[in-house]
Amino acid sequence: MARPLSFLFQSRPAQGAQAAEHIAAAFTGGAAPAAPAPDPTDTVRPFPTVHEPAPAIVHYAAVNVLPDAFGEGWVLLTTAYDEKFVPYITDLVNANPTPFNNAVKSMKDYDLELGSPVEKHLDYFVKYIQDRDLAQIGRKPGTGSAVGLFQAYDWTVSQIYRLMPHAKTPT
Repeated sequence: MARPLSFLFQSRPAQGAQAAEHIAAAFTGGAAPAAPAPDPTDTVRPFPTVHEPAPAIVHYAAVNVLPDAFGEGWVLLTTAYDEKFVPYITDLVNANPTPFNNAVKSMKDYDLELGSPVEKHLDYFVKYIQDRDLAQIGRKPGTGSAVGLFQAYDWTVSQIYRLMPHAKTPT
């Protein structure tokens, strides 16, 4: 069964879109997603296909800059993954630390002195995300929480890739 992550953080002033692009780059192999040509019939903007995707533990990743009605610069990363929380974040960072190092520069309350570079300060980075993960069990009342996760299958990402002979399994 996949595990959910709903990482909600506030960016520094006027840096929400930039922070979101850096986070998205961690799942696209290092390049921030390029803006596709507008398609008025398509309401979803997919990440581009690249040669080096995130490790084969991520079912999906969606990065959203929330409307200003929620307050300026709030970003929400929603993913489902196959590992426990700490190994998941660790594997993502170790696979491609650059997007995370770029993203933390835009996070409003991320202490760059204590937590940069993220690959050398994984304990700080993991705790930062964990403290802002709405899907974590046992959150304090009033801080947000996940209600549930529906998964229509019980396969891991690696198992799914093995069923697709044309797909290259990511590492």
